[in-house]
Amino acid sequence: MHIFTGNGVSDAVASDSAVAHVALRGAFGGGLVTAETIAPDLPDGETSNWIPIPSVAASAPTLIAIPIPAGWRWRLRLSGATAPNLAVARIAFPATDAGWNAPLAGLLRSAGAAGGPISIANFPAAQAVTGPLTDAQLRAALVPVLARPADGLLVTGSATSAATLFTQDCAPPDAPAFNSVAVQITNPGTGCTVAYEVSNDGLTWSAVTGSTPLWTAASAGNNPSTSTTAAMLVFPVFARFFRARVSTYGSGTVAAVAVFRQDARPITTMNVGLIATTAAIGDVGLQLRATATGAATIHHVIAAATTNAAVVKAAAGRLVGWCLGNAAAAWRYVKLHNIASAPTAGTGVVLTIAIPPNGLAQHDIPAGIGFSTGIGRTIVSGFADADATAVTAGDVVGDMFFA
Repeated sequence: MHIFTGNGVSDAVASDSAVAHVALRGAFGGGLVTAETIAPDLPDGETSNWIPIPSVAASAPTLIAIPIPAGWRWRLRLSGATAPNLAVARIAFPATDAGWNAPLAGLLRSAGAAGGPISIANFPAAQAVTGPLTDAQLRAALVPVLARPADGLLVTGSATSAATLFTQDCAPPDAPAFNSVAVQITNPGTGCTVAYEVSNDGLTWSAVTGSTPLWTAASAGNNPSTSTTAAMLVFPVFARFFRARVSTYGSGTVAAVAVFRQDARPITTMNVGLIATTAAIGDVGLQLRATATGAATIHHVIAAATTNAAVVKAAAGRLVGWCLGNAAAAWRYVKLHNIASAPTAGTGVVLTIAIPPNGLAQHDIPAGIGFSTGIGRTIVSGFADADATAVTAGDVVGDMFFA
């Protein structure tokens, strides 16, 4: 709290939120109260670089809302007064009226019902007092009330140099936090780059990546932390402060409009289409892709009176099934070889299909059995891998399926 008994300035206060609410009560002595701010990089004792805040001025008891850039210091100035006795108290608006001035509490709550900064012109009239105002007199009229920041907070900024466009405190004390922001660069300037950054202390900043709110093929995989053109980008807010700044300046004016929301960044719905191609994306499915139709190929089998050496597929492939019948009264064996040419019976056998007498061998393998070189087959009457005994014509008939 500060009490003016003459013209001058109040003590400087470091900003810890985007808006400071200040109550003015007592005798102005015909003077005018204005607000000033100064950049955080200037020393505490600086007296000549204070910047007036045009929207703040009062000549009668009132409650004012002072917009302050995060981290900047502010103070009040009383000028033109004669014998003033004016108390200044910074307040935060809890929700009960007990022990406080009920009409004022209701007025504050009504004015702040829509959220956002509260600015009240018809503050209750000052009580007549003699001497400095006491703490009890101040408490008789002032009520701490939660000043809830409005959801959908609109922030704007512009620059004609390498400077900050805007900085927003996204987690002010005793108020709901903002969790996402949509930034629109309405004027990109010429040869300028805008960087988007977050920080917890307002001193050390890190780049944050955003996304376009409307997905297109051109924006796929594009999560920028900077922009050079007029654009709309959506960012998550996971730190206390968010800012946009001109990191590289060319010429012209760079302008931005941002909307901060308490809900998290929405997930953009994407309509993704695949073009016709022979390429397999990820190659993780069970689909057969050896032919244009994506189906398996048939290899027809009718045994001759030989070892029936033949090529099923003269390249790497997969055997995905078979249906083979045996017309003989003894077992018959189809041997598979990993080879791209006609194999030699009794050598290089990697798989044996045994067909019972006057029976059927049938099997489906959806994922297939891989052959790295090619698929060759022989048909013999012995079970041993080295067997090369020919069968009788017509002993084995059926089909094999490969991809």
